[in-house]
Amino acid sequence: MVYRFWGISLSGFKAQNFFSVQKIIVLLFIPLVLLSLGCERIPELERKILLGKSSENSRHLFELKKWLWTCRGQTTTSFSKGRREIGERIEEFVDYFQSKGLSTVTSESASTLLGTAVLWKESGYLLSALSNFAETKEVECSNGILPWTKAVVKGFDRALDLAVLKLDSSATPQLKSYIRWVERTDVSALDESYSVLSTPFPGQVDRFSVQIQPVISSMHTGIDDDLILFLPPIPEVSAGGLLVDSTFKVVGYLLPHQGTLWGAALSLKRADFSVNSIIETGKVLQPYTGMKLRVQAGGGFSVQQIEVGSPAYRAGLRVDDIVLKWNKINLKTLSDWQEITANEIGRTIPITYEHGDKTIEGQITVLSAE
Repeated sequence: MVYRFWGISLSGFKAQNFFSVQKIIVLLFIPLVLLSLGCERIPELERKILLGKSSENSRHLFELKKWLWTCRGQTTTSFSKGRREIGERIEEFVDYFQSKGLSTVTSESASTLLGTAVLWKESGYLLSALSNFAETKEVECSNGILPWTKAVVKGFDRALDLAVLKLDSSATPQLKSYIRWVERTDVSALDESYSVLSTPFPGQVDRFSVQIQPVISSMHTGIDDDLILFLPPIPEVSAGGLLVDSTFKVVGYLLPHQGTLWGAALSLKRADFSVNSIIETGKVLQPYTGMKLRVQAGGGFSVQQIEVGSPAYRAGLRVDDIVLKWNKINLKTLSDWQEITANEIGRTIPITYEHGDKTIEGQITVLSAE
């Protein structure tokens, strides 16, 4: 028997021992079918890639969640209207689940919740807003994974309204086993998407999308290089959280609510400085000269206030004197002023100032103040 297919003779075989014409046609169409399926699978591949990225971000968020803590305590400080409203909503939320007989939400009183704290070091040091702990006793903190753990306030950075707490040593071994920073960076890409993370309730991570200020302008705060401004401003209950980029890399630590224009985050380097100073000395030293200046329309800075016995007072400065030069820089406009930093404590700075009709060359030694 002879089979002919596309001019090819296939003989010498029985039909039952060889391919049928139908099977040959199927074999010929298999590559076309696979090619077609391959084209259809491109969107599926893209979906898997996107899911992979999402899973990676979910993993980072889960790691961050472990060291975003919530603290509570007995406080005599009255909460602001905004914080009271948030507390009442949390209580309503808890009451609803309790009425259903569910126990997945704890029944802690919202009036004792103090806000977010960040586990800054694996040895059990937390960083949070000073306003939450200024008049607080019997502080406890939890990250929703570990139970409420006692904590004590170790010190403050009053200039930035920051507090450092130390968790009870009984929690430290557990912290070392899994708490890690995912990644810390001070570099901000302006085309990135940014979010604010906070934990107003243990284990509950709130996330708000924000847009950072594209231009670092001179705010004359003394920490301009360490500030990251963003919009919109965050709610009061989110103070003490973190600013993260689109991949959940940590960019900065959220400062307490300062006003309605911008929200502000502090560079991790500057926050580390405060934490380390408090751990080592119990306080953060601030540069101190003992005077308050105001820019003059015609040039120079007038002395508005001065403390008796301060470095400025000992340098001969008095109220209404005009500082013409600071550290050999002519002071004509506000942009000429260089803020004094903690690195300048102990340094002697040359100044030129007018006292009445006299121009005096002098110097100020920067001291430290808590």
